[in-house]
Amino acid sequence: MKNKIKKIMAAVSSVILCALPIANGISASAAGTTQFKTYVLYNISQNPSVAYFDFSLSYNSNVTAEPSKATSLCNGGYFRSNNNIISRKVQCTYNGNAIGNIGILNSTKFITPMTTSSVYDVVKYTDAVIRDEYGITLSPTSITMDATLLGDVNLDGVVNNSDAELIMKALANPDRYKLNEKQIDAADVYERGTSGITNMDALIIQEYVQGQRNHF
Repeated sequence: MKNKIKKIMAAVSSVILCALPIANGISASAAGTTQFKTYVLYNISQNPSVAYFDFSLSYNSNVTAEPSKATSLCNGGYFRSNNNIISRKVQCTYNGNAIGNIGILNSTKFITPMTTSSVYDVVKYTDAVIRDEYGITLSPTSITMDATLLGDVNLDGVVNNSDAELIMKALANPDRYKLNEKQIDAADVYERGTSGITNMDALIIQEYVQGQRNHF
């Protein structure tokens, strides 16, 4: 997650905002594209003593998953993630030094049907084994979950043109339109994790709303 949004000139942002193809009336079905929701699920350590974990993220048959990506908290050891499309499980394993902090351990992308109301309805955190550096077993609740619906910048549960517009407003006037950490994460759909929030994120969301993209 990023700590700040890249600022651009208000005048430039205003021009880009006007140039974006505002087309609330164009639906995915009208464009002939099957739409999907894209969630990023985070596993979060609640215990800085965690030095080993092994768990599965089991997902439904109509869900597409990617292997999990570790954060810097796992730099003190070996992290491995495997997506088994037959058993429909993303396996995540870490073994090393105690992570030494509370925070996000890893993130996993799941592409789900549009009818999914919550990623937790189609993805389950199971078979967790967690230990400290002395091999003492810790509670499964030492690692919890959180999730972001990509593109849902205003956090209303829906991805639409208002999300793209909010990005442009925040870029043009960050003091008035402040995005919190969750909103910044949801806005980051273009070259995720590399370039900060830019007008390209707003454009990608617009393309998704118009049915030119079926997921992020």
